[in-house]
Amino acid sequence: MEQREDKTTTTAADGGGGDVWGDDERTRGLEGAAVKRGEGNHTQEKAKQRKEDDGPRAVKVAMDVPLPGRGQCDVNIFLDRVDADNNSGDASDDEREDDNDHHDNEAGSAGQQKEQQGKPVHASADDHHRESLQQTDRPYIRVWSTFDSGNLQAVQAVEVPTRDNDMTLHLEAEVSPDILARASQRELKTWFYFKVTRLDPSRVHTLRVTLTNMTKQLRLYNQGLTPIVYRQHKGQQSGRWGRYCSSVDAELDDDGDFLLSFTYVVDDTHTRDSIVGFAFCYPFSYTECEHMLASYDKRFNHEASAADAGVYFHREVVCKSRDGRSVHLVTITANDDGLSVDQREPRIPPLFPDRNTKRPRVAPDRPVFFVSARVHPGETPASHVCNGIIDFVLNTEDARACALRSMFVFKIIPMLNPDGVARGHYRGDSHGLNLNRFYNNPCPTTHPSIFASKVLTSFYSQQQAGLAFYIDTHGHATKRGCFLYGNCLESARHIDNVTYAKLAELNSPHFDFGCCNFSEKNMFSKDKRDGLSKEGSGRVSEFRQRLAYQPEVDESEVGEYRIAIQMTILMNAPEKERLCT
Repeated sequence: MEQREDKTTTTAADGGGGDVWGDDERTRGLEGAAVKRGEGNHTQEKAKQRKEDDGPRAVKVAMDVPLPGRGQCDVNIFLDRVDADNNSGDASDDEREDDNDHHDNEAGSAGQQKEQQGKPVHASADDHHRESLQQTDRPYIRVWSTFDSGNLQAVQAVEVPTRDNDMTLHLEAEVSPDILARASQRELKTWFYFKVTRLDPSRVHTLRVTLTNMTKQLRLYNQGLTPIVYRQHKGQQSGRWGRYCSSVDAELDDDGDFLLSFTYVVDDTHTRDSIVGFAFCYPFSYTECEHMLASYDKRFNHEASAADAGVYFHREVVCKSRDGRSVHLVTITANDDGLSVDQREPRIPPLFPDRNTKRPRVAPDRPVFFVSARVHPGETPASHVCNGIIDFVLNTEDARACALRSMFVFKIIPMLNPDGVARGHYRGDSHGLNLNRFYNNPCPTTHPSIFASKVLTSFYSQQQAGLAFYIDTHGHATKRGCFLYGNCLESARHIDNVTYAKLAELNSPHFDFGCCNFSEKNMFSKDKRDGLSKEGSGRVSEFRQRLAYQPEVDESEVGEYRIAIQMTILMNAPEKERLCT
């Protein structure tokens, strides 16, 4: 079995999350306490005050350098109200139950109590070295996003639970943009994912959360999207995701800022050991992807044990991301007479850095069916569709899957942007780049996964059987349903594109043929935010790459790109409750 180095660590409390900083960031001495960074006038003032208070521990950020650690937070919110007269912070008698028996190890060192007259008190992770929560019996909850794919840069209580407000705790929070150092990325504040623990129903009946700085997404929420909720209670090895929020309000305030508010009821099934997570939509982290692929390795033993089932499964690291995470290439086909016994694919420098892992065996008469996902990290439905493709093609009991394996060699990159995923970004990589605009001329060091994808499809297109399908999966924030973006081809080949989409509609009740777009305009339009053209997207670049080969070599010798499309799924498309493992 191939030895792999994971760049994330798993903790039980995080439900599979962990440290998401790369090795280059660790050398800057920022490991340990969470780093919170402000954005906008309001938070910049608070950040300035923290800098003055913290002295030499403050971090000066150069505008052309990506921010290590990004805007994640680990905050403890006290549930009592400070007495404005004596500033003692004493809790009432019925709030003096000892909270030290639960989550002491998880909470670790909290912060010095930041007390404001007449307002609730909360302590942040910036204060970890000043005071231990083990020394206080004041009731509190923990809110954190310091795990794989987490995103929440600041949170505070604006209303604490009392008998007068039916024990409602109201939190105001801010999400972090993809990267603060790039002006074009500061508006990308859509993805959020954070967790809460110590929600004791005897103290908190209702949790109300308001996100105050998100990118405007009125249409998405008006169409019925609600935040997704993860619940794991004491004694459970894993939790479940579902839509458990109510009173979801999306609106613009008087200043034109977008506000998203939602309510979560803390019922009697909750204890102080329960973990509740909130996310923009069903997450799928880098850690989860690593675990999923490892489970397939174990199931198929990399090659040998799958022979009896007629399945050939191979996994290899095609390249490393800029933060050092693995980008995997999965190969699936039928393990039969069409698969060469001794011939393997050649190494293609600088790809496939692990020299100890053999390249996959060759099926020379089968065209390649290429699938990729998660070039945009916040579009998590793309992963769930890609994972469904992998799971279906590996099904040994389904005659359709068996037929597909005998017809094609599936080449799948499940996660093109692992750095953006792990950092909790919505659209960019660790340097704020939209990788789906660099397929025309990718750089092996700046866009390693895109460079790898382009090299691979170029190689497969020139083999005997060629490249039959290129599908890149995405999520869409406004258009409804599941649909395809394809290229505008000459009349005969355009029929193949449209027919594929029509067949998808006939075979799936969730597919919306009317939302598909095969226009030339959609191939070359530019993004409003940064002016980058879709000409640099995967589907358009792959189509243009095929045209470059056509004049030089006969098509019967190199095969052909039959279909190069982008599969897109609405963020709030019908979803089944997902078990988080």
